[in-house]
Amino acid sequence: MGQERQFRLRLDPIHSGYGWLYLFAGDRCLTDYLYRGRQLSGFCSAADIRRWISAHLPDFLRDDPFPAQTAGSTAAEMWFSGGGWLPCTLPPEGTDPALTAWLDRHALCTCNAQYCLPQLFFRSTEAGVEISWQNRPFRLAEVQFLYESGSIVVDKPYFEAAVTCFLEECAALIWHTKNWLPFC
Repeated sequence: MGQERQFRLRLDPIHSGYGWLYLFAGDRCLTDYLYRGRQLSGFCSAADIRRWISAHLPDFLRDDPFPAQTAGSTAAEMWFSGGGWLPCTLPPEGTDPALTAWLDRHALCTCNAQYCLPQLFFRSTEAGVEISWQNRPFRLAEVQFLYESGSIVVDKPYFEAAVTCFLEECAALIWHTKNWLPFC
């Protein structure tokens, strides 16, 4: 499968700097979900998603091992098999700060007013950048993600180029929103 078919990112504007985020892994859109019988895709703030990805893209591309021994083979499996708490909540008392820091660098926080996204993890492996997801441990009220768990590995140069292009598109969307120009 060509890289462009294996991994793609797109943000379609809605209003006021918000949009529908589409993250494709092959023919699956990982951000698709059902809400009250309607199929939607990842709702997010363009500025927030751009800021988070920009800040952590270097972390996705460098060797940054998971800071604990677990039974999992993907980042999502390691997190949840290692006793991971629900993202965007306070970690249990006594949690190793290294685990919290790793989560901050590698897992997209999904449980806030800015997002309705699946739990996504990004990390570097020998084969490329692994994107993994695990949506079984929790559900947002009335939201069911279509793809509950899995992973793909994307070639690092392709991943970096695709994400960089996406970040530029987000910047243009943000600029148009701030300057009251219609979307192109």
